Amino acid sequence: MLSGARMGDWFKKHWGATLAAIAVALAFVKLAIFPQHHGHWVIFSGATHAIWSGVSPYGSDFGSGVGHYYYSPSHASIFFGIFGFFPKLLGLFLYSSLSAFVFWKGASAWISALKLNHQSQNLFWLLCTPHLLIGLLASRLEILTTGSCLLAFTWLLRNKGLLKPATTLGMISNWKLQPSATTALVAVALSPWRRTWKFTAISLSTFVAMVLFPLLFGVWSWKSWWMMHVEWLQRLSQYTHLGYLNFENIFAFLARRGMVLSYSTVEVIWLLTAVSLCGVILAMRRSREGLLMATFLGGAFSCLFSPLHQNNSYILLAPAYIWALFYLQNTVKGRGWILGMMVCLFFTSFAYSDLLPGVVRGALKGAMMKPFFLLLAMVLGGIFKVTQIGSPLPPQKLRLGDF
Repeated sequence: MLSGARMGDWFKKHWGATLAAIAVALAFVKLAIFPQHHGHWVIFSGATHAIWSGVSPYGSDFGSGVGHYYYSPSHASIFFGIFGFFPKLLGLFLYSSLSAFVFWKGASAWISALKLNHQSQNLFWLLCTPHLLIGLLASRLEILTTGSCLLAFTWLLRNKGLLKPATTLGMISNWKLQPSATTALVAVALSPWRRTWKFTAISLSTFVAMVLFPLLFGVWSWKSWWMMHVEWLQRLSQYTHLGYLNFENIFAFLARRGMVLSYSTVEVIWLLTAVSLCGVILAMRRSREGLLMATFLGGAFSCLFSPLHQNNSYILLAPAYIWALFYLQNTVKGRGWILGMMVCLFFTSFAYSDLLPGVVRGALKGAMMKPFFLLLAMVLGGIFKVTQIGSPLPPQKLRLGDF
């Protein structure tokens, strides 16, 4: 057994991970005790039962009262098919345990690859604690997909080939389109161009394979499976046009300040932002730091234009936290910009968390400050990189492999 002094030393090195573990344990306790947290699980498992019965899962909330199923047919038939037929509590705990494990595995691998010190690691887990808590209570798929992204980044950084990372990112992009932004930016970041095309071809092939694979089980005809995907895309388009699926964070922030924009105008903002981010990554491809920036901007972009009601999915910001902590640890010039970005990410992380007093949380939520802090963090990160032009990090500190 560890002595008191050794336990104290261990806690000083790992207090952030300890807090995150406590939050995960509290989430599991609340899941076991309070059925009101089972809404998303009811939707997912209901979609699994429906789709394996040859019935479309779209257009029903399966009695959950929290919304309809709008993930891909392959997500319900393949991934959630593993858990959906277990008794509710058992399936929920298996799914939540896998999500937490994959996130821990991915985050630990990425942190190790970038050689973050104990102080940086503790700050990272502190920032992720509220996201893990509310994400697990809402059965968010983003915990597992973010962990998978971090594993894919690690494989790319360590030059483990393109097959595993491209297949992983293509698969999770099929389950929910959200990781597609990060996948596209990572593809742009790869150098030389032949690696970009190869990575893109593998990830797209995986996406298509996920669409076709369930047909092997003979439950659906080609026509019915095709029509189910058409219905999925139609509902995504319908929800998007109603402001339900996309742009709601940025739209609501502007509306609170008297700038009520049309859907088409916000769509133009979204497209211009996406093109601008690709331009940033293109400009950094030869600096060997493009992959790091792609991981940051991909997650921040997904959150900035995410639905307002999906703020419990902000675990997507985990790569952004690691990006900022890496540069705080390894550079002196421009640290003020990174510190400002960290303050913005702190408020983004805690703005909706029970860890803040209700008065403060209500003020931040009512003022719609989350998208403001997100956008400001992205701008500060971009300014920091501009200040670093001509002053790259020492090679021994930036071990990004040969992209």
